[in-house]
Amino acid sequence: MTVLRPLSAADASAVRRVYSGAAATFLGRSAMTAQEAEEYVARVRERPVAAGQHILGVDVAGDLVGIVKLGHRPDGHGRVSYVLREDRWGQGYATRAVEELVTFAFTTEGLHSLGAKHHPDNPASGRVLAKAGFARAGMLNGMIEYRLLYATGACPAHPREAGPWVSGLPAERLDDPAPGLPVRLGVPDAQGDGLPHQPGAGLLVGLVQE
Repeated sequence: MTVLRPLSAADASAVRRVYSGAAATFLGRSAMTAQEAEEYVARVRERPVAAGQHILGVDVAGDLVGIVKLGHRPDGHGRVSYVLREDRWGQGYATRAVEELVTFAFTTEGLHSLGAKHHPDNPASGRVLAKAGFARAGMLNGMIEYRLLYATGACPAHPREAGPWVSGLPAERLDDPAPGLPVRLGVPDAQGDGLPHQPGAGLLVGLVQE
Protein backbone atom coordinates (compact mmCIF):
# COMPACT_ATOMS: atom_id res chain seq x y z
CA MET A 1 0.00 0.00 0.00
CA THR A 2 1.35 3.45 -0.96
CA VAL A 3 0.77 6.14 1.68
CA LEU A 4 1.78 9.80 1.75
CA ARG A 5 2.85 10.92 5.21
CA PRO A 6 4.80 13.70 6.96
CA LEU A 7 8.52 13.16 7.38
CA SER A 8 9.87 12.17 10.80
CA ALA A 9 13.32 12.71 12.26
CA ALA A 10 14.00 9.00 11.74
CA ASP A 11 13.59 9.40 7.95
CA ALA A 12 16.93 11.12 7.35
CA SER A 13 18.77 7.98 6.22
CA ALA A 14 15.89 6.99 3.92
CA VAL A 15 15.77 10.49 2.41
CA ARG A 16 19.49 10.25 1.74
CA ARG A 17 18.92 7.04 -0.21
CA VAL A 18 16.18 8.73 -2.25
CA TYR A 19 18.58 11.51 -3.28
CA SER A 20 21.29 9.25 -4.60
CA GLY A 21 22.20 7.43 -7.81
CA ALA A 22 20.26 8.32 -10.94
CA ALA A 23 17.78 10.47 -9.02
CA ALA A 24 20.59 12.79 -7.92
CA THR A 25 21.91 12.85 -11.48
CA PHE A 26 18.55 14.02 -12.81
CA LEU A 27 18.54 16.76 -10.18
CA GLY A 28 21.93 17.94 -11.41
CA ARG A 29 23.55 17.48 -8.02
CA SER A 30 25.78 15.07 -6.16
CA ALA A 31 24.32 12.44 -3.89
CA MET A 32 22.94 13.83 -0.65
CA THR A 33 25.23 13.47 2.35
CA ALA A 34 24.11 12.26 5.77
CA GLN A 35 24.36 15.80 7.16
CA GLU A 36 22.38 17.28 4.25
CA ALA A 37 19.66 14.67 4.76
CA GLU A 38 19.35 15.44 8.45
CA GLU A 39 19.25 19.19 7.79
CA TYR A 40 16.68 18.78 5.02
CA VAL A 41 14.34 16.68 7.17
CA ALA A 42 14.71 19.19 10.00
CA ARG A 43 13.78 22.09 7.68
CA VAL A 44 10.76 20.25 6.36
CA ARG A 45 9.53 19.39 9.85
CA GLU A 46 9.96 22.98 11.05
CA ARG A 47 8.23 24.56 8.04
CA PRO A 48 4.64 25.61 8.89
CA VAL A 49 1.85 24.36 6.67
CA ALA A 50 0.89 27.99 6.13
CA ALA A 51 4.10 28.39 4.11
CA GLY A 52 2.12 27.13 1.11
CA GLN A 53 4.06 23.97 0.43
CA HIS A 54 3.52 20.38 1.48
CA ILE A 55 6.46 17.97 1.45
CA LEU A 56 5.46 14.38 2.16
CA GLY A 57 7.16 11.01 2.18
CA VAL A 58 6.03 8.17 -0.06
CA ASP A 59 5.71 5.19 2.28
CA VAL A 60 5.35 1.64 0.97
CA ALA A 61 4.77 -0.86 3.77
CA GLY A 62 6.96 1.12 6.16
CA ASP A 63 9.68 1.81 3.60
CA LEU A 64 10.10 5.47 2.64
CA VAL A 65 10.80 5.25 -1.10
CA GLY A 66 10.30 8.83 -2.29
CA ILE A 67 9.26 12.42 -1.70
CA VAL A 68 6.33 14.34 -3.20
CA LYS A 69 5.66 18.07 -3.11
CA LEU A 70 2.60 20.22 -3.54
CA GLY A 71 3.32 23.93 -3.87
CA HIS A 72 0.53 26.52 -3.74
CA ARG A 73 0.41 29.25 -6.39
CA PRO A 74 -1.98 32.20 -6.85
CA ASP A 75 -5.59 31.72 -7.94
CA GLY A 76 -5.99 28.19 -6.65
CA HIS A 77 -3.19 26.70 -8.75
CA GLY A 78 -0.70 24.16 -7.45
CA ARG A 79 2.53 22.56 -8.65
CA VAL A 80 3.18 18.84 -8.21
CA SER A 81 6.65 17.30 -8.10
CA TYR A 82 8.17 14.04 -6.94
CA VAL A 83 11.34 11.99 -6.70
CA LEU A 84 11.53 8.23 -6.20
CA ARG A 85 14.38 6.03 -5.00
CA GLU A 86 16.03 4.41 -7.99
CA ASP A 87 15.50 0.80 -6.90
CA ARG A 88 11.72 1.43 -6.79
CA TRP A 89 11.38 2.72 -10.35
CA GLY A 90 9.06 0.81 -12.66
CA GLN A 91 6.83 -0.64 -9.93
CA GLY A 92 3.87 1.74 -10.07
CA TYR A 93 4.65 3.62 -6.86
CA ALA A 94 5.17 6.96 -8.58
CA THR A 95 1.76 6.80 -10.26
CA ARG A 96 0.00 5.91 -7.04
CA ALA A 97 1.83 8.64 -5.13
CA VAL A 98 0.90 11.30 -7.69
CA GLU A 99 -2.74 10.13 -7.69
CA GLU A 100 -2.84 10.45 -3.90
CA LEU A 101 -1.30 13.91 -4.08
CA VAL A 102 -3.82 15.01 -6.73
CA THR A 103 -6.70 13.86 -4.53
CA PHE A 104 -5.21 15.72 -1.56
CA ALA A 105 -4.74 18.88 -3.65
CA PHE A 106 -8.28 18.98 -5.02
CA THR A 107 -10.13 17.88 -1.89
CA THR A 108 -8.27 18.76 1.31
CA GLU A 109 -6.47 21.78 -0.14
CA GLY A 110 -9.32 22.96 -2.38
CA LEU A 111 -7.11 23.80 -5.36
CA HIS A 112 -8.63 24.32 -8.82
CA SER A 113 -5.75 23.33 -11.10
CA LEU A 114 -2.40 21.59 -10.99
CA GLY A 115 0.76 21.79 -13.05
CA ALA A 116 3.75 19.49 -13.37
CA LYS A 117 6.74 19.03 -15.66
CA HIS A 118 9.43 16.59 -16.70
CA HIS A 119 12.59 16.61 -18.76
CA PRO A 120 12.20 15.56 -22.42
CA ASP A 121 14.83 12.86 -21.89
CA ASN A 122 12.57 11.13 -19.37
CA PRO A 123 9.29 10.32 -21.17
CA ALA A 124 8.45 7.70 -18.55
CA SER A 125 7.55 10.50 -16.17
CA GLY A 126 5.09 11.81 -18.75
CA ARG A 127 3.40 8.42 -18.65
CA VAL A 128 3.18 8.67 -14.86
CA LEU A 129 1.48 12.05 -15.15
CA ALA A 130 -0.86 10.84 -17.89
CA LYS A 131 -1.93 7.88 -15.75
CA ALA A 132 -2.72 10.34 -12.94
CA GLY A 133 -4.94 12.37 -15.28
CA PHE A 134 -2.62 15.16 -16.46
CA ALA A 135 -2.56 16.34 -20.08
CA ARG A 136 0.47 17.65 -21.91
CA ALA A 137 0.29 21.45 -22.28
CA GLY A 138 3.46 22.28 -24.22
CA MET A 139 7.10 23.22 -23.66
CA LEU A 140 8.38 25.83 -21.22
CA ASN A 141 12.05 26.56 -20.56
CA GLY A 142 13.10 23.26 -22.06
CA MET A 143 10.72 21.20 -19.93
CA ILE A 144 7.48 19.47 -20.94
CA GLU A 145 4.57 20.99 -19.03
CA TYR A 146 1.41 19.17 -17.94
CA ARG A 147 -1.88 20.48 -16.54
CA LEU A 148 -4.86 19.09 -14.69
CA LEU A 149 -8.02 21.11 -13.97
CA TYR A 150 -10.63 20.29 -11.35
CA ALA A 151 -14.18 20.11 -12.73
CA THR A 152 -17.10 20.02 -10.31
CA GLY A 153 -19.71 17.32 -10.47
CA ALA A 154 -19.68 13.55 -10.62
CA CYS A 155 -17.45 11.72 -13.03
CA PRO A 156 -18.33 8.01 -12.72
CA ALA A 157 -16.36 7.17 -15.85
CA HIS A 158 -13.03 7.97 -14.16
CA PRO A 159 -10.96 4.82 -14.69
CA ARG A 160 -9.27 5.05 -11.30
CA GLU A 161 -12.23 6.51 -9.37
CA ALA A 162 -9.99 9.18 -7.86
CA GLY A 163 -12.36 12.08 -8.52
CA PRO A 164 -13.75 14.31 -11.29
CA TRP A 165 -10.45 15.60 -12.59
CA VAL A 166 -9.20 13.60 -15.56
CA SER A 167 -7.79 15.39 -18.61
CA GLY A 168 -9.01 14.31 -22.00
CA LEU A 169 -11.41 16.74 -23.68
CA PRO A 170 -10.15 17.90 -27.08
CA ALA A 171 -8.70 21.40 -27.21
CA GLU A 172 -11.70 22.85 -29.04
CA ARG A 173 -13.87 22.03 -26.03
CA LEU A 174 -11.81 24.16 -23.65
CA ASP A 175 -14.26 27.05 -23.65
CA ASP A 176 -17.30 24.90 -22.94
CA PRO A 177 -16.44 21.98 -20.63
CA ALA A 178 -19.29 19.73 -19.59
CA PRO A 179 -19.87 19.69 -15.80
CA GLY A 180 -18.05 16.82 -14.16
CA LEU A 181 -16.01 16.01 -17.25
CA PRO A 182 -12.26 16.41 -17.63
CA VAL A 183 -10.81 19.52 -19.19
CA ARG A 184 -7.26 20.22 -20.24
CA LEU A 185 -5.33 23.44 -19.96
CA GLY A 186 -3.42 24.36 -23.08
CA VAL A 187 -1.31 27.29 -21.90
CA PRO A 188 1.94 26.74 -19.97
CA ASP A 189 2.25 28.37 -16.56
CA ALA A 190 4.47 31.41 -17.01
CA GLN A 191 5.43 31.30 -13.34
CA GLY A 192 7.41 28.09 -13.68
CA ASP A 193 7.61 25.86 -10.64
CA GLY A 194 8.79 28.59 -8.25
CA LEU A 195 10.10 26.02 -5.78
CA PRO A 196 13.17 26.71 -3.62
CA HIS A 197 16.30 24.96 -4.85
CA GLN A 198 18.06 24.22 -1.60
CA PRO A 199 19.65 20.75 -1.52
CA GLY A 200 16.92 18.19 -1.91
CA ALA A 201 14.09 20.70 -1.98
CA GLY A 202 13.87 21.74 -5.63
CA LEU A 203 12.31 18.54 -6.92
CA LEU A 204 11.61 18.11 -10.61
CA VAL A 205 8.91 15.87 -11.92
CA GLY A 206 10.90 13.48 -14.05
CA LEU A 207 12.99 11.62 -11.49
CA VAL A 208 11.50 8.20 -12.01
CA GLN A 209 11.21 5.58 -14.69
CA GLU A 210 7.87 3.78 -14.79
